[in-house]
Order: sequence, then structure tokens, then C-alpha cells
Amino acid sequence: MFAEADVRLSGAVSSYAMPSAAGNTVTRRFCGTCGSPMLASNTGMPGFVTVPLGTMQAPDCLEPQVVVFARSRRLWDCMDDRLQTYDAQPDWKPSDGI
Repeated sequence: MFAEADVRLSGAVSSYAMPSAAGNTVTRRFCGTCGSPMLASNTGMPGFVTVPLGTMQAPDCLEPQVVVFARSRRLWDCMDDRLQTYDAQPDWKPSDGI
């Protein structure tokens, strides 16, 4: 999760908005040319966006800080037991700190 002010998109972008299970609106943005996912925002966490690692030039420079939606993980997805883990979206915001 990143501060929205620190993320820049360029070129044609398409978006799709849908309600979340918590009643917020999730807006997903896609490349307007190829449809690749670019980022998502949630009205429950204004000012922050999620960015798929596959869109980054150097994703290995990032280190996980927290696990969200652990209930949806695949059996082969081994998570670090030292990380704070939530089965679903917690009542927590990135600005609260970890």
C-alpha cells in the first residue's frame, strides 16, 4: 500500500468501481491499451492505493510489512509468521502504523 500522492500513472487509464464487502467503493485502474491492472483505491482508506508488484520495475526492493486477506491465500503461499496477519480487511489504516 502506498500514499496516493507518491504514485504516478501516465497514458490512457480505464477504471472500474465496485462495492466492497465492507460497504466501501473499490476502484480498480487498468492500462487503457492492454488492460493490465495498475492500481486500486478504496474509499475506506482515502489517500492510499494498492499497486500490483508486477507493474514495478524493482519489486524486490520492497519488504512485506503486513498480510491482509490471508484467508484467500493459496496452500503454496508461505507467509512469514512474524508478520501481523489479518484474514480480511482489518479496521486499520496505513497511517495508523504497524
